[in-house]
Amino acid sequence: MSFSFSQTVHKEIIVLLEPFKDLFSIELIPFTQQTKILYNKFGISDSGCYLIRPDMYVAYRAAKLDAEHLKKYLLQFLETENILL
Repeated sequence: MSFSFSQTVHKEIIVLLEPFKDLFSIELIPFTQQTKILYNKFGISDSGCYLIRPDMYVAYRAAKLDAEHLKKYLLQFLETENILL
């Protein structure tokens, strides 16, 4: 997978996922008239952070970006010693 991001991606998430850039891709989905239905279905009112597996299963969901919380969640599944500080 590619690791591409926009200038508007929080620096925290870029730093957090950098060691895993071959495993994750980041996609920003801005709120528009076309994405309004998606936002409503996911329950996003202001912002949100989702980790969606390739089989489209929502593996992680948060109402806002919290890099520490996401890091703790990922460490449950990824064998990493000294990769994430």
